Amino acid sequence: MADFTAEERNAVVAEYLRIWGQTMAPGGYEGDPHSYHVLKERLLTLEREYADRLPRVVMGACPFTGDLLKRALDPWGMEGPWWWAEAGPEIDEPGAPDAFRMLSGAADLKGREPSEVVEAVLPGPPVPFVIPRVLNLPGMVAVIAALDLPGGDRLYPISYWCAEEVDPKALHTPWLRATYWLPDDGGWMACNATWDFDLAPWIQQGKLKWILPGDETWQVREGVEKCPYLELPGHQGPQIIEKGALENADPPTGEALNPYADE
Repeated sequence: MADFTAEERNAVVAEYLRIWGQTMAPGGYEGDPHSYHVLKERLLTLEREYADRLPRVVMGACPFTGDLLKRALDPWGMEGPWWWAEAGPEIDEPGAPDAFRMLSGAADLKGREPSEVVEAVLPGPPVPFVIPRVLNLPGMVAVIAALDLPGGDRLYPISYWCAEEVDPKALHTPWLRATYWLPDDGGWMACNATWDFDLAPWIQQGKLKWILPGDETWQVREGVEKCPYLELPGHQGPQIIEKGALENADPPTGEALNPYADE
């Protein structure tokens, strides 16, 4: 199927949210079982269409080869289930370059109130950061990029790359997700590793590289000079969005949240 237009996406999401609200209402569905079954089938159909027709966009590039990282994105509003911290749709992502290990990120709403949000969204802080526990792994390099959305929000996808294989337990909960399941039935992960917003030292060590906002070549650049991501103003902790309200939370403490994570 072809990628959505904004209007097509909005129609699918509006119907999806309406049926989601009916079938997931507190106390359970009060209609007859047949109607419930019909609604659930329609919900699954809408979810599949939504997941299949989201645009796949460049979110980074390999610092070793320059190969592009493409991922699904819902750029039209945070009410879409792509954004949900829990219960989002399964998405068939494009194949990633061999060295890709994980995607983190930040989201600057430029002061707007995300009134469209219903289900919880965890977009990260409003300014870019790194996760020292992951970035200190041998051979690991992070790359910061920027995406400007139609509504004015700016996203900062932060991709992590390593030429060697990395144990998934040494990584981190992916961007936007509250938890995730480790491969091969390895259990769930919900990380609380500390963040670092002082990016210059990581750039000077060669552990952090960057792509200029708006650079359609996605050239991975090095060095502190002219880096646009340094010392940006904004809250240095998670943003939690639910039912149209945004809360600035305290930064992660590093305390382990589950037996599969060191932090």
